[in-house]
Amino acid sequence: DKVIGIGAQIGAERRARIRSDDEHALRLDGELRYSLRFPKGEIRPLPWLVYLPREGERPDDVEARLAAELGAAAAFLVVEGPLPYQREDLARGAAWTHPSYREEQRERLVATLAAALRELPRAYPLDEAKLALGGDGEGRVIAEALAKELPRARLL
Repeated sequence: DKVIGIGAQIGAERRARIRSDDEHALRLDGELRYSLRFPKGEIRPLPWLVYLPREGERPDDVEARLAAELGAAAAFLVVEGPLPYQREDLARGAAWTHPSYREEQRERLVATLAAALRELPRAYPLDEAKLALGGDGEGRVIAEALAKELPRARLL
């Protein structure tokens, strides 16, 4: 295993929450669950990737893919959408926005994520000048909007 999990809680409303293994959250129109992974043994400021998967994509699958692709080159953070649902295969899924409130929710998501991402390099060995953003589907749309809020970030 090439990665270990390290997590933090940054609360948009600064609410306390019981923390389970490697699962953390931001309070919004639901919760934004995320996991932050570092290559084993690395303590220097690292480049990092924030990835927002498409609706229904399993975060565990994304994490495994990114760990294999990035290896020890960078830390990565995978964020789940705040609106949970159960997929047809009974796995947990999450949507980013509700169709009736898409623009309003997207604006709040971007503002909350931007604030959280500005704070993470203060708590972890992340090089704030080497942030990359990526995503698929609605996650990609949010990553593009997030890149406008974080001008030093590079959109992949």
